[in-house]
Amino acid sequence: MARPQIIVDNQKYSDTDAHRTLLSVGSQWRHHMHDVKRDPFCVSSVSAELAQSLKPLVGLQDYNTSNGTFDYERGTRLEQLGELAASKIDDIDPQKPATWLDNLWPIFVIPNEPTSQKR
Repeated sequence: MARPQIIVDNQKYSDTDAHRTLLSVGSQWRHHMHDVKRDPFCVSSVSAELAQSLKPLVGLQDYNTSNGTFDYERGTRLEQLGELAASKIDDIDPQKPATWLDNLWPIFVIPNEPTSQKR
């Protein structure tokens, strides 16, 4: 079965783009968090939010994201969830990854916002 194209606002994801994005979410997290000082509470909560956002894609009811791990370990956890979601992408309602992709980039921005604008 061919993967459908996913459209999020004006962005079109080809049949493999969403799959590759899911596969790379852990490395993207590491890239965005690498070598920059950020509020640890904010980083932890954003990591948990990103992991929770993957939950509907992988069919998990709960995923432990609040165990106080370091950024690298958060990246590993996100990588595992992303890989699991990517492995199921052919069986997922295309609206679910579309919603996830639509929310992905705003989530990555949160740790970079000035303190006064953080959640």
